Amino acid sequence: KDGYNFLNLSSDFAVSFILDYEKADILLISKKISNLEKIIKQAARKKVKVFIFGQDLKYPADRDEVLSLLKEERLKIEEERLNSRNNIKGIFKEVFRQQRQEKTGINNNERDNALLPGENEVLLKKKNKKRPAAAEPGFYKAGSKKEIKDMIEMEPKINPKGRRRAKSGAEEEDRIKYINNQADIYEKIGRQEKEWLKENIKEKSKGRGANGGQGQDKYITIKQKIIVFIKAKGGVGSTVLALYLSSRLSKLKILLVDLNFSEGGSDLGYYLDIPKTPNMVLFTDGYSKSSLDSSVINIKDGFDLLQPPPSYELSKKMELQDIYSLVDIARKKYHLVLFDLPNWIDDICLGVLDMADLAVMVTDYSTGSMGRLASINSRFVYGDLEKILVINKNGNGGGRHLLKNSITEFFTPSEIVSLSQSSSLSGRSEFYRFDFSRLKEFESFEKKVMEKLYI
Repeated sequence: KDGYNFLNLSSDFAVSFILDYEKADILLISKKISNLEKIIKQAARKKVKVFIFGQDLKYPADRDEVLSLLKEERLKIEEERLNSRNNIKGIFKEVFRQQRQEKTGINNNERDNALLPGENEVLLKKKNKKRPAAAEPGFYKAGSKKEIKDMIEMEPKINPKGRRRAKSGAEEEDRIKYINNQADIYEKIGRQEKEWLKENIKEKSKGRGANGGQGQDKYITIKQKIIVFIKAKGGVGSTVLALYLSSRLSKLKILLVDLNFSEGGSDLGYYLDIPKTPNMVLFTDGYSKSSLDSSVINIKDGFDLLQPPPSYELSKKMELQDIYSLVDIARKKYHLVLFDLPNWIDDICLGVLDMADLAVMVTDYSTGSMGRLASINSRFVYGDLEKILVINKNGNGGGRHLLKNSITEFFTPSEIVSLSQSSSLSGRSEFYRFDFSRLKEFESFEKKVMEKLYI
């Protein structure tokens, strides 16, 4: 029914995988499962509630009993999350209060009317009216105090024993409305903060861009984003684009993972003139932060490369579980993890796509490349995944009718970037000392990616 997401798990591996890598609230399981004790311990570590058929619930399962349980647990979960949001709000309020007091030397009682150096009363009123609380210490949530107060009064009361009394249909509607309104307010504040940052970031950055360039806005990105580069055939330039983006954004901490498994090493290894070792094989020996550190090669400050296994036989031993473990550890170290995928779809590629925050889909103007990429998009790319279509080497010509007829079924004009053929890349196979800032033709691509990574 609406509001529930069910997963029917049919193996021990599936249960362990979900508990390790996904967020679950409830696990319903039979007491006849042989390794039940191990699963219960694993669920306890992840704070997943476990209900056992044949112990907590009837066996065989009774549909009405299960539905009643889920409704009851759902109410508890919603209340816990609401309380958690309020607790977090209080923590941030206290941190902001302390920061402002340290900055101004004004005590807590005078905080509401405090002015920072150089401010006047008109400016302060303007701040309090237009800037969100999360944007900077001391700013208020514009116009939200009365709204929040009014909504709190709508919440059904709890009796002195701490048990929620039975609610009428109207009261239950009010409670749900309260939760939805709270969510709307938080979303509104998030939008206000984003706009405030966009308007003020240029002054704060003093003209330095995320890539170190002059005269550009400083881009702020959310940490731990995963970007995948997808192509339907070789030779369209996705590997060079991945290398370009990794080099240009190296002011952040970037990990570029090459998943083009092939005999004799990868194109990136030859492009950068680096040895075939270290590579992913070293990571699978330890599955730890230290094994990841020993597996990557530092290309430049902030930019690390993880090469694929050097032979096809070793590549065949790589499994999706290895990639999940890799990402789990890399998230703790890198701002962005980039995956350069091969020009085919397998289980590993599907797993990476499932984790992705942004898909960069690269094609040239050939009809075959565009057609196959459109097919990949419709079959394997989730509709809500952020994506950019890069039409590279448009000097090749041809296939423009596909851009109008087929491609626009899957991409809006704002998601499409067309890159002209670069003379500095013509015939080039070595990028070890290449200055990627020379590729002015690629700046529109970099800008489009950064738009997708704004806070």
